[in-house]
Amino acid sequence: MTKRFGTYYQGTKLDLPRRYTKREWAFLYFDKSFMNRHLGFDGRSKIEEYVRTYVPRHAYYSTAFYETPSARTMVEKGWQGATLIFDLDADHIEGASEIGYEEMLKVVKKEFIKLVDMWLVKKLGVDIENIQMVFSGGRGYHAHIEEKDALELNAFERREIVDLVTGKADLTNFLEEVTFHSGTRMDGRGYKSQTFILPDSNIGNWRGDLSKETIKWFKNIDILLKDDMREQAAEGLSLLTDKNEQEALEFLDFLEQPDNAGNRRIDRLINDNRLDFQKGLGQKFWTRLAERLFVRMAGEADEPVTADTKRLIRLPSSLHGKTGFRVTKLTRDELDRFDPLTDALAFGDDPVEVEAHVDATFDLGGHEHTLTAERRTALPEYAATFALLRGMAQIPLD
Repeated sequence: MTKRFGTYYQGTKLDLPRRYTKREWAFLYFDKSFMNRHLGFDGRSKIEEYVRTYVPRHAYYSTAFYETPSARTMVEKGWQGATLIFDLDADHIEGASEIGYEEMLKVVKKEFIKLVDMWLVKKLGVDIENIQMVFSGGRGYHAHIEEKDALELNAFERREIVDLVTGKADLTNFLEEVTFHSGTRMDGRGYKSQTFILPDSNIGNWRGDLSKETIKWFKNIDILLKDDMREQAAEGLSLLTDKNEQEALEFLDFLEQPDNAGNRRIDRLINDNRLDFQKGLGQKFWTRLAERLFVRMAGEADEPVTADTKRLIRLPSSLHGKTGFRVTKLTRDELDRFDPLTDALAFGDDPVEVEAHVDATFDLGGHEHTLTAERRTALPEYAATFALLRGMAQIPLD
């Protein structure tokens, strides 16, 4: 593997990050069990010479940039800023670990596109030109954000962003309190009655989007009610609010009750964003319901990675040491067409004989490859590399 990786690096111009001389570098190797980190390089030639000489199994650089990146402690390094990173792989997606590798990569890619388009661009307002998208070479994708304001965020501010993306934002003040009736009493004192409404769904931020999602959800409930599918509507309400069946039916009765003008409460909610209260259906209930809907809107991301201002991340154009795939940088258009099982392959199709440890079948490079335990077989180099690194086979000893 060292020889094959070495051949790859001899012919590859590394895709280095911005400010690469200010980054800490770190490597893992085939013949060593420790990570060699706290390295700094003063030019491209020095980095490429190091990689070609020592042939790492994994290559990383710091998301942070430092005054002295090779210093041994963080205090001595002198933190100057950090790329904002969103990391998404199969570990963060429910059920992904229970499906095959090929299908898992499709699910992860779909969620990553949602993260980029819906959250980073639409809701956070990041310019797509400032988002570098990267296939990790293994089980997921990274989004690197290099906007100036993002580089200066501290760990707390980064945590707030990832909490918003992953559905953990504080919705305590999500509802807006308004006066819906006021007047003067007999004794001359004024009075006013307060209620709560959903935020304007057209305001263009996450609050507006959550308001839109809430209204959409109640429109679906209303369709069920009008189609005489009351039990299904109650079931959906129970699942979202933790109310039992009887409580859910009572809530539906409440939503269908007309006000003094003859308008159903659910119509006021859908058309005017207005929420009605009664015992057990107060501000806390409506906020909790919004929280559940917010989680349904949420994206997926590795929270510690985004919040960390000193994280190590894989180098694009390097090889992943557990697959042999190229860590691949992508534009947004390329992401739509990207198939990691074809487009991230770094090796050719010259036959390589391997001896299998297990019975296995896997798709790679547009072909199906089969291993039979304790039998030798010839695989294309890209498939042999994958099987060897995954521990499914070895090079025959004789």
